[in-house]
Amino acid sequence: MRPRLDEIRLRTLTVEDVESAESLLVSAFGGAESRKADLRRFLRIQPDGGILATWDGQPVGMVGAVDFGPFVSIGMMAVDPRYQRRGIGRVLMESLLDSLDRRGCPMSILEASEAGARLYPKLGFIDEGETHQFRLGANPPSGQPPSARVSAVKAEEIPALEAFDAPIFGARRGKVFAAYLADFPERAFLARDQAGEIAGCLFAQRRRLGPWIARTPEVAEDLLRVALQLTHADSRRVLAPGCNPDVLVLLKRYGFEFVETHRRMRRGGEGLPGRRQFVFGLASYAIG
Repeated sequence: MRPRLDEIRLRTLTVEDVESAESLLVSAFGGAESRKADLRRFLRIQPDGGILATWDGQPVGMVGAVDFGPFVSIGMMAVDPRYQRRGIGRVLMESLLDSLDRRGCPMSILEASEAGARLYPKLGFIDEGETHQFRLGANPPSGQPPSARVSAVKAEEIPALEAFDAPIFGARRGKVFAAYLADFPERAFLARDQAGEIAGCLFAQRRRLGPWIARTPEVAEDLLRVALQLTHADSRRVLAPGCNPDVLVLLKRYGFEFVETHRRMRRGGEGLPGRRQFVFGLASYAIG
């Protein structure tokens, strides 16, 4: 049977929906890795940020958003392949955008796949550039030892890290740093300059390097060398802003290979916030 749009029901995504939401993401995007931890982390950061679409009681689609104040980051848009091209994705996005408009959110940002890049302009989004995904295999090249200026992030350093990051990211995201530090306490790093001030950070997730920000390519490389010393579940991935040429050069030098490109798109506002030339890796497509 084919669901009619008037039979689709929308509700808030909850922790109890993690299993169903993971199945949706895997069926829509493929891959064998578990997404449960990512979903639980997202819900800790934004407990009311997810919308689940159901038909006859069964999950058929989802979308999520994190509200940073100056802008909202949208992601995790997924529709069960059996029910794609029937308007469910548009229903989800229109519901989310209506909710954001009612709350007075000034801007929405997302990373669009090739398929999404055709839908989102119809909903008021405009193209603002590219985000490239890169992948490194199991054997990174050997290099210089990690810099002594890099140290593990401590919980009490989160406020200072948030203040350093805010003009780069375009909003305060201490809740994001706290969530990633809780999940990766031995895999979060700060770099400091000669005066002892924060100059960058990198959170080395099991499969992705990010959030990763740095004032200079040299600082970014110091952080990368530390991250590559760690054990990873499989190939390391980086979601790199296309407007930062330094990260593209750095990743190529360390053996990362290009995987795909998403379009960074904006709805509302008068330009992207922050200073993306200092961003070397996103936390995720959903969180930015």
